Amino acid sequence: MQYDVVIIGGGPAGLAIASELSRNWRVLVVEKGLAGTTNRSWFVPLNVVDNQVLPFTYGGVTRFLASTCTGATADWKARQFERYPYINEKQLLPHWVSTVRANGSEVLDRCEYRSHEVSANGVSIDTARGRFQARLLIDCAGYYWWSVFGAIGDHPNGLGGMEVGDYMLWQTFADTNANADASLQQGRPVFEYEILDSRTSFSLILYLRKEIIAREAMEPVYQRIIREEASTAAFHDMTIKELKYGWYPSASVSQELARERVIFAGDAACWTTPCGWGMSFILNNYRDFSGKLDAALRADTLGRAELAAIPHLRFRERS
Repeated sequence: MQYDVVIIGGGPAGLAIASELSRNWRVLVVEKGLAGTTNRSWFVPLNVVDNQVLPFTYGGVTRFLASTCTGATADWKARQFERYPYINEKQLLPHWVSTVRANGSEVLDRCEYRSHEVSANGVSIDTARGRFQARLLIDCAGYYWWSVFGAIGDHPNGLGGMEVGDYMLWQTFADTNANADASLQQGRPVFEYEILDSRTSFSLILYLRKEIIAREAMEPVYQRIIREEASTAAFHDMTIKELKYGWYPSASVSQELARERVIFAGDAACWTTPCGWGMSFILNNYRDFSGKLDAALRADTLGRAELAAIPHLRFRERS
């Protein structure tokens, strides 16, 4: 079946791009799971939230905290923005799926990508549910590096001194590694949390190692931290409502990747992470990025050099 664009990956980057390109082109999103669902959560800077995304946000971080096993602490109010809003991922991602389908394009769930072949006339994409032809392939499947595990939790007895809008940016513990002097890169996880409302938190552990830590290995470490560490007493009676976990790329992955009729976005281009960095890039860039792809499709300039020249990221200028 012939499409203008096939996108591999129905996560935030793939769906955001598809929601734009499907306005003018026949697009197919191929997702090995269920597009529009995620085990990740995000908060973002207020300036990347426009009127289209604003209805899919709530609350936000207003205070940042840090605490280390050596006893050092920090506490500061958000200064650049009045709040860093939380993304309602259960609404925004399905909204993008609905937009793609309403525009007459397709989102194919439970369809694993296998390989592709490029010819002068287009790209042939082999999947678990057949082959598809396209003029352009966008890879939003992702390459995994760093590992996160956590949970949305209910605090029936209150927040124990924490405040709505708090974000624990950095907390370490002496006994999360056999060697208390080991660096984060050598294996010690960081504990972070966000206070979403008067009785709800999102807490997590974050491994800064450049290899995948299995979910089965992360979960007991997380459970011990929230149930046994003295400094996490406010989480000891927490009821877990929903598990959150994921793996995401380190900053060393190139942000400008392209091949003949193939361009990389999403995790492959450092767009998507379980915290706000990647979603911020997506919200700040996907319309501009999609607009440049739209122009390339119209001009049929889909060679490696032309695609590589398309800037993936647009950074905010300092005032």
